[in-house]
Amino acid sequence: MKNSVSSFTPLKEAVGPFFIDKIDIETIREKTKEVGIIESALDKKEWDITRDIFKTNLDYGHNVHLKLCLARIVEISDRAEDADDELEIIIIKGGL
Repeated sequence: MKNSVSSFTPLKEAVGPFFIDKIDIETIREKTKEVGIIESALDKKEWDITRDIFKTNLDYGHNVHLKLCLARIVEISDRAEDADDELEIIIIKGGL
């Protein structure tokens, strides 16, 4: 959960300058890259945890429930990555 939520920190740092008219493209690109790195690492962790969930001796229903809970947690970082992608599009289309 901590890792998933942590993906919003660099996103916040990238978006913040848009609201105070201090747009620094290099900083924005650096922060958006950070979001992507965090999200990629979380995707790998999700895969590892999913594998571990289905290796347990729990019944299938419990395994599916745990997997669905995990998917919801990882969705947080997925949303940060989506916002990050939109920010990149704004930079490209805006000619910044």
